[in-house]
Amino acid sequence: MTKSYKFILDVLKPYWLHLFFLGFIELFWAIDLSLRPYLVKVMLDRLEGYTGEIIYSLLLYPAAAYIAFSIGNAFIFRLSDFIYLKAIPIFRNQLILKSLTKIHQHPYSYFQKHFGGAIATRIGEMVDSAETLISVFIYRLLAHSLAFIIACYTIGRAVHAHLAFILIIYATIFVYISYLLSRKPYRLSKNYLERYALLMGKLIDSINNSLSVILFGRRKYERAYIAKQARLEAEMSQELQWAVLVNQALTSLFLAFLIASVLVYLIYLRRWGLVTVGDFSLTLTLSLALVKNLQDIVSDFLKFSQHLGKCALAIEFIDAPPMVHKSLNAPKLNVKEGKIEFHEVYFGYEPNKLLFDNLSLVIKPQQKIGLVGYSGSGKTTFVNLIMGIFPLYSGKILIDGQDISEVNQDSLHQAISFIPQEPLLFNRSILENIAYGNLPASEEDILNAAKQAYADEFIERLPDKYHTIVGERGMKLSGGQRQRIAIARALLKNTRIFIFDEISSVLDPLTESYLQKSLDKIIQQKTVITIAHRLSTLMRMDSLLVFDKGKIVEQGTHSELLLKGGIYSQLWKTQASAFGV
Repeated sequence: MTKSYKFILDVLKPYWLHLFFLGFIELFWAIDLSLRPYLVKVMLDRLEGYTGEIIYSLLLYPAAAYIAFSIGNAFIFRLSDFIYLKAIPIFRNQLILKSLTKIHQHPYSYFQKHFGGAIATRIGEMVDSAETLISVFIYRLLAHSLAFIIACYTIGRAVHAHLAFILIIYATIFVYISYLLSRKPYRLSKNYLERYALLMGKLIDSINNSLSVILFGRRKYERAYIAKQARLEAEMSQELQWAVLVNQALTSLFLAFLIASVLVYLIYLRRWGLVTVGDFSLTLTLSLALVKNLQDIVSDFLKFSQHLGKCALAIEFIDAPPMVHKSLNAPKLNVKEGKIEFHEVYFGYEPNKLLFDNLSLVIKPQQKIGLVGYSGSGKTTFVNLIMGIFPLYSGKILIDGQDISEVNQDSLHQAISFIPQEPLLFNRSILENIAYGNLPASEEDILNAAKQAYADEFIERLPDKYHTIVGERGMKLSGGQRQRIAIARALLKNTRIFIFDEISSVLDPLTESYLQKSLDKIIQQKTVITIAHRLSTLMRMDSLLVFDKGKIVEQGTHSELLLKGGIYSQLWKTQASAFGV
């Protein structure tokens, strides 16, 4: 709970003056709520026993004040609206950006566990709920609390102090009961939101895999699968709404009893001449207004607790844990040669199951290394560790003698050009996607990178050419087209270290041949690590590392490894026979 307040209040700090003026306007509203009924009391008391022309003089000032306050209300609340719209939309924007910053601080394993759609849903819900919290606190809880205090003071001063005391006692008991009753809806709202986010994640996952649903003829299965999740979400929603309903019913009965008590007591006081008609009117009017405010406070408490629950759940979900990696204040990685060293590295995805056990090796500057092995042997993990995606259990990875765990992580990632097996493209234009590799690059440099990646030939055939929007994850393009854009982006980045992960797997042989010739020229002075299952693409590598169960079991050139007759030789023979070589 405290974490939720702190997360939101940190973003609210620049807008404290706006909030102060909004609170001040609500103070004016609270005063007006008691002042106008008090003016009515004054007019009723002055009318008692008088008729004729004298009424005009008796009522002139209180009536004029009543009208003035009524007109002033209209203007001052429009001012409140103006202040709100100047601050809150910007606050929402800043809250989204802070949430995104927190999300980007998570380790890669976080994104392997959570749906992207679920993350975005949580952020959106949290931002909406944070705005609701502000609105409920200022316009409801604060305003109604001030109204209650001022109304009790008015009744105590203008009528009888014991009447105000009775209202205070009732209200205190009422607020305490409301607080106790709101605890269950708060807990249920958190549980419901977890279920709702899971449902949305499943729904987005199903939609994203629509092609698989169609090709496997699983429309009925998917509908039943999502229906099961929706049913669980609906049951949890009903449980939450029932708790709210019971809460409201109990508090309504309590408030009805309060009004009945006040009315009976006022009749008794009037019977013995202890209150005037004006006193009767003022007390009953303010009591009804206070009961309405107290009743609203119940629903406001519930609403506040529900939205606070949403914020708490979302913040727990997105707020990054302490990172092993160094912060932005750490020294930047300075890469001049591109030498990579593994020194006694221990790593595993599970604490009791090591993948790399005391791994040590050196990749020399400008060396071209190929990684070979069966699926799950550790090739991708090897390059992910170089990029600092996962923290080590122990040991060091050095680039040009600098421990990558001790440097600014942005500088590490900026020093490596990585092309994944499955290209990751933004739902933006082709030009923007390529420029992502080097934002200050000129349009000429971007076009040149596209030509080097042999992407220009298909881009120029598109109606909007480089301004073509590629769609979510680049799905408007073919796999080979997406891959060439990803290669162009990496070439534009132009770092000392290149990592290729199966970049030719979705390319046709002719494009692959042209692209390989282009890359051979570009990467001559670079350190290159290439993962490939198509072993023919690795024949020109300076050295091949053969992985098996997290260990490098063979190392050497293509010719040397064939002579050894080990795993690499077996893989080569299998592929050669498959292609009839």
